[in-house]
Amino acid sequence: LVGTFPLTLVNGKTVECRPAFELLTELAAQYAPERSEHITWVPASEVRQAARMFATVQPSCYFSWVGLEQHTEAMQINRAVNCFYALTGQFDQRGSNVLFATTPTNFVMGHHLLSPEQAARRLGASERPLGPAANPGLVPSYEVYRAILTERPYPVKALVAFASDPLVSNGDSLRGKAALEALDFYVHVDMFCNPSATHADLLLPACTCWEREALMPSFQTAEDTATWIQLRPRVIPPLYESRSDLEILFDLASRLGVGEHFFNGDIEAAFNYQLAPAGLTVQQLRAQPMGMRVAAQTRYQKYAEINPQTGHPQGFQTPTRKLELYSTTFAKAGYDPL
Repeated sequence: LVGTFPLTLVNGKTVECRPAFELLTELAAQYAPERSEHITWVPASEVRQAARMFATVQPSCYFSWVGLEQHTEAMQINRAVNCFYALTGQFDQRGSNVLFATTPTNFVMGHHLLSPEQAARRLGASERPLGPAANPGLVPSYEVYRAILTERPYPVKALVAFASDPLVSNGDSLRGKAALEALDFYVHVDMFCNPSATHADLLLPACTCWEREALMPSFQTAEDTATWIQLRPRVIPPLYESRSDLEILFDLASRLGVGEHFFNGDIEAAFNYQLAPAGLTVQQLRAQPMGMRVAAQTRYQKYAEINPQTGHPQGFQTPTRKLELYSTTFAKAGYDPL
C-alpha cells in the first residue's frame, strides 16, 4: 500500500511507481481537521469524531443525488465520500451502498443509433468530456443557449421540449429567454403554459399521468421494490385535445421517416420489447394492475465473484477493473485523478 516500486513497461523501460493509497494519504494529510475547520466551520473535534464513527460503526449508506451533489465541485466531493466506502470495505455490502438486483429489461434509449461522428458533435463535449455531454443525447441548457445565440460551434435553429421549464430550472434566465426567442421554431409539450412555454411557436397539450398507461419496470428505492414491475392503467381517456408524450414522440418519429426505430408507432409493442428479458408482456401486467415481482436475487460483493471465463474476480466497472482511488478516467481527461 505504501512505498516506491520499479515496474517494467511493455517497451522494456523501467519506471518507478507509487501506490494510489499512498498518494491519497499524502493528499488527505494536507487537510488536517484544523484546516478543514477554517474552511467549513465544522469543529475539528467533530470531524475526528465523524471519521472514527464512520470507520468503526458499520454498515452505513450514502443517499446520493441530494445535498453534496447539488453544489460546486460536486463530482470530486462525491468521489471523496465514495473513497470512504472503498477504504472501509463497505461497498456492495448488506446495509451499505448495494447494487440491488432489478427487473431485467431491454435497453430502449437507442444510443447505438447515434453515429460516433454525430455523437462527437454534442454541445459541451469538448469542454466537459466527463459531464452530461459524455452521454448520448444529454446537453446542458446553457450550452444550447450559447449555440442558439452565437451559432458556435454550429447554429441551433429549432427545439422541441417535453415536460420541462428550462428558464426556471436553470440559471441565467434572461439569456435563456433571449435564446428561446431567437429560435426559428420552438415546440413545447406540457400540461401547463409555464414561463418557457410562453415563448413557444406551438404549445401542444400533454395529458396527465392519469390519462395514459405507463410502464415502470423497477422501483429502485429498496431491495424489495427493485424487482417489482407495474403497468399503471389510465383512469380516464385523455381530455380534450391532449395526448401522451409517447404518442406525440412515436407519431412524430413515424412522420419523420424513422418509425422503424419506434416500433412503427406501436407503443404496446415497444413495452413488450422492453419487457421481453423479464418474460412478461403488457397483457399479463394489465391483468395484474398492482404489479408483479420477477425472480431476481440480490447478491453482495459481486466484484469478488469469479468470472468463469477468466478465472479471476469480476472486479468493478472501471477501466482497470479496480475500485479506483486514482481515477484513470479523470487522469485521461486532464482532471485531478485523486
